[in-house]
Amino acid sequence: MISGHLYVNHSAKNITWEPPSLQPPSSVVVPNGVDVDHGSPRPKDPASLQSLRLKADDFVFGSHAGMGWHKRTDLFLRGAALYRKGGGTRAFKILLRGNEREVAQSARVAAEAGLDNVVYQGYAADPRGYLSVIDVGFLLSTPASSRTWTTG
Repeated sequence: MISGHLYVNHSAKNITWEPPSLQPPSSVVVPNGVDVDHGSPRPKDPASLQSLRLKADDFVFGSHAGMGWHKRTDLFLRGAALYRKGGGTRAFKILLRGNEREVAQSARVAAEAGLDNVVYQGYAADPRGYLSVIDVGFLLSTPASSRTWTTG
């Protein structure tokens, strides 16, 4: 028997509480699901900087969400290319995590867009070092419900 749920935001709770769903009495909403102390900015991990060939003063946009089709990291790459083509002068790096196939696909998109500032990371059992080098995190997603299914 379920005695409670933990939600990361109120909209998630509201969606799951739509009738005729179960409404456990001990449900709690933790806004953003973030441990503020743990999520506070930390110094960039020197070992991760070295392994990713980054410098401590590099400004890094990054995502730890993987690069599946629904994560739309391609849109971020295209946006970064538009910034540069539009005359943007602030130097930055883009750090993405994915498997071998995803990295190859993303590298093609980056090359087509004229980006030479993308760094890739494979799976990391402990992502804290990787995450520490990211100055601005991003997460773009396409809902799974937007996927078109065909039979044939």
